[in-house]
Amino acid sequence: MSLLSTDRSYPLISTSLAPQENSSESCYAFFVPVAMAVDISDSHLMASKRVTATFTEQVNAIVTGRSAVVVKPNELQSALARPANTAYYVPGTTVPQLAAELAYGIIQNHPFMDGNKRTAFWAANEYIREYGLKPFTDAQPGEVDTTAVMRTIGSAHEKVAQSTMSAQDLANVYMDALRRRKVSINLILTNYIFN
Repeated sequence: MSLLSTDRSYPLISTSLAPQENSSESCYAFFVPVAMAVDISDSHLMASKRVTATFTEQVNAIVTGRSAVVVKPNELQSALARPANTAYYVPGTTVPQLAAELAYGIIQNHPFMDGNKRTAFWAANEYIREYGLKPFTDAQPGEVDTTAVMRTIGSAHEKVAQSTMSAQDLANVYMDALRRRKVSINLILTNYIFN
């Protein structure tokens, strides 16, 4: 079971596995800073509890303005499994990288009749929120405008759809978008307070 803890100065994933009845397995728990590398031996721990097929279909219905039409259900499941698979096979993967894997899978697999890139954006946004990071759409005063971040990510999603951007390149765009908010505050302080 994966639980979020916000009682520290940075978001954490608390992982605790209880042994099965009549089992010799031991119970263990550890904390991982979310913004840092994720090294988890059980890939299901990085599977989203919120970003499921049903949730993604609801997002698609909202972004398209009509009932979601899943034309490739297996491809939707494949896209939703990408973060867990990546976390298992690529130790040290960050949450933004896992969110990029999710979005990349939705865009490339094209499981919906329409709205795949928009659905991918909101699914990745919620995946990031679920693991304790501030998502793309939660800008505070003095931070980079959410619209600018959405445009940048939208452009990256278009490149993914055209097969001219890899999942790793998309992850770099996501990490940059999440970093830009902090950088913009520092630029404001530097430009307006110290000059």
